Amino acid sequence: MTRGWQRSIGFAVLAVLAIIIVLPILVTWMFDHLFTPLLWWLPEHNALLIPATLAYLTGYVLLTLGITFLGIAVNALLSANLYSQLAHPRPQVELPPASHPGRLAWAVELGVVIFAAFQAWWILTSFELDDNVDIIAHRGSSMVAPENTLSAVRQALVDGANSIEIDVQLSSDQEVVLYHDRSLQRLTGDRRKLTELTRTELGEFDVGRWFDERFQGERIPGLDETLKAVRGSASLMIELKPQFGQERQLADRVLQVLDEENQQRLTCWSEATDSIQAYVDCGFPDVFTEMRIAAMSPSLLRYVESATPQLRTTLLAQLIMPGTLNRRGFDALGLRHNRITRNEIRLARAYGYEVHAWTVNSQARMSTLIDMGVDGIITDYPAQLNQLLTDRRELSDGGLMLVKLRNWLRE
Repeated sequence: MTRGWQRSIGFAVLAVLAIIIVLPILVTWMFDHLFTPLLWWLPEHNALLIPATLAYLTGYVLLTLGITFLGIAVNALLSANLYSQLAHPRPQVELPPASHPGRLAWAVELGVVIFAAFQAWWILTSFELDDNVDIIAHRGSSMVAPENTLSAVRQALVDGANSIEIDVQLSSDQEVVLYHDRSLQRLTGDRRKLTELTRTELGEFDVGRWFDERFQGERIPGLDETLKAVRGSASLMIELKPQFGQERQLADRVLQVLDEENQQRLTCWSEATDSIQAYVDCGFPDVFTEMRIAAMSPSLLRYVESATPQLRTTLLAQLIMPGTLNRRGFDALGLRHNRITRNEIRLARAYGYEVHAWTVNSQARMSTLIDMGVDGIITDYPAQLNQLLTDRRELSDGGLMLVKLRNWLRE
């Protein structure tokens, strides 16, 4: 029946087939560009987030199913129309025996459904339901209290931080103090470098009034004071901020202060009568396994590790050029949050180190990074991250899956 019409029929059939194949892809692309960006505008309120994500998925499934069945119907109509046109002029042609095309169609449909179900199962099972993320307060709760002060550290404890990131430098008399900048100008108005002054002289500066009148009289604390403040409550991520040429001096003094704190804790434990109360009063008895050293210099971290192998280290980086990093030289990699990809997470799992994201102050971004699999989030707002994790723990498994799927879609 098709003799002499192969080219025309072939063109018609292939054209319809191409449309059937391309149309779902085109609609998916349009849906992704029109509706997926709206997921970024959803607030981190589960009462709105979960129904909106469910509506998004339902709309997409119904649309793609409708297009799929429309394509099947058009293909069936084309076949029927071609047969009608070819058979009508020559009704004498005997028809071949029935080949049960309905069974083949159902088999194809079943195969498509099974393939789609497998894809959905693969995506959903790749999600981890446990949110094992450390809350790391950046310079303490630095949006509620002045940065790198005991007030910021204590506020971070109230806000539920697991760890507190602090910056340390050396004073002129080789004391380890908390401060970020090289000079005192930003917080105090004094243009001198911190390394030009002794710890006693630094203690005369007010580093709280610039933030709020409530913190007037806040002083630059020492590392020893900060260690005492977090006993039994949180660990410290001690970022080394050495002046040029003082890298090893600063590292040695930090290790010395940690050793002194460790001795004080051991003495406290030896005098305690109640082990539970001792943990509250004395802190964890091994400071070196509880605390962490961070720096932007791989060589400085290697020096720290060689001196104290049990102390955990974090390499901080703005970005990583391919092939330039020895990924076995640290315990954690701290990356700017917009540089973290799923490939970075896979590399971390392969080499056995953690990934810490900094500095993350948006709950939407926090949620996305949690579902990407980061191990710690450094934030100026530890209370917000703590609340986000609390809200996620209260969700059902199905609700949490929808949240994770939303984050996966908008990556």
